[in-house]
Amino acid sequence: MRFLPLLLLTLAAACPAPPGGKADDGPPADADADTDADTDTDTDVDTDTDADADTDTDTGFVVTDTDTDTDTDTDTDTDTDTDTDTDTDTAVSLCDVQAVETGDSPASAVFGAFPGTTCGDIDRVAPDLPPTGDPDLDFYDFVAATSGTWELTLDQPAGARYDLFVLQNGNPLVEALDANPATVVFNVVAGRTYTAYIWGVDGPVGDYTLTASETINDTATVAQFDIYGEADITGANLDVYTGIERWELVDLGTGVMLCEWTLTGEDWATAGEPPPAPIDPYPCTDPDGNACSFAFSIRTYDGVETGGFQCEQLFGINTLTLGDIGSRPMGYTDDYRAGGNSFGPALMYLIDLNLFYPSMYPPGNYRWFGLVTPSDYSAGVWTWQFDQGLVPYTP
Repeated sequence: MRFLPLLLLTLAAACPAPPGGKADDGPPADADADTDADTDTDTDVDTDTDADADTDTDTGFVVTDTDTDTDTDTDTDTDTDTDTDTDTDTAVSLCDVQAVETGDSPASAVFGAFPGTTCGDIDRVAPDLPPTGDPDLDFYDFVAATSGTWELTLDQPAGARYDLFVLQNGNPLVEALDANPATVVFNVVAGRTYTAYIWGVDGPVGDYTLTASETINDTATVAQFDIYGEADITGANLDVYTGIERWELVDLGTGVMLCEWTLTGEDWATAGEPPPAPIDPYPCTDPDGNACSFAFSIRTYDGVETGGFQCEQLFGINTLTLGDIGSRPMGYTDDYRAGGNSFGPALMYLIDLNLFYPSMYPPGNYRWFGLVTPSDYSAGVWTWQFDQGLVPYTP
């Protein structure tokens, strides 16, 4: 398989909602028909009488009736409709969860329905994330009871563009962009929490449904992929990085290590070369403008197999494909803040948004993004972890 650069999405897409959050739109309207029968009866009495005089005469053995009958029916029909409407509301809501949003950040996530349908709405659209844009962002958490494969489908108003993303522990797993409906399929591990978020990018605002279901449940040939990093941070200005990265792929069903690949990591100055993409023009800050504890352009190279010893056989990893992965702009903050909210320690990453959204951002639009992923700095040692999700393989 071919490993692509890590796709990093912002934890910083956080801006406070209006006081009280977004109002609940309530259940769908009653669409049932009136099924009661009309049971009233005609209760008026016929009150007209015969008013004409009988003028015929008896002329012998033959009696001839010569008068004309001129009476007419003059009563008025006075009955009224007295039946009572007895129909009951039989409409069935399409929503297993009717979401009430309280903010636009992962901290405001509510639990979505699984399996089932979560209903929500987008009330603002913008093609840019904070701080330059102010889109509505809706977050939903799902906890996997068992390992398997899930499918999420986002149905939107006609003409709308609401993009769908799925994160695990802050790391992006899958996304569906500019599609209606938007559908993603991904593998899950029992006990882990997965966060889906919806970004109102463009088009009309309105209601949406997010339907979650399980598809194929086959973990026999799936590996859990994690990256672990550890580095000494030294120098008077915490500007020297020396460490390693360890890439691990473990069979999900058996727990057997299939591949462990270890790389050396150094800041480019220590490696004795200028970085191909210097970070100096882009100071590392969180969305609220607070400076990172430290940040580096890191050279990651000298990859070698250190465990499992099936890296190339199962995953195509060797010194040619993963011997040198080039420059990695990374940093750390002990208190990631966005929209006035604190999210604790975070690993920071600098990316050019043009790589992922070329129609929305011109080249060179660099931003620092934070990951809600295990990251710690203590006694001069920085440790961190990327959970890369599940990777299928052929034994």
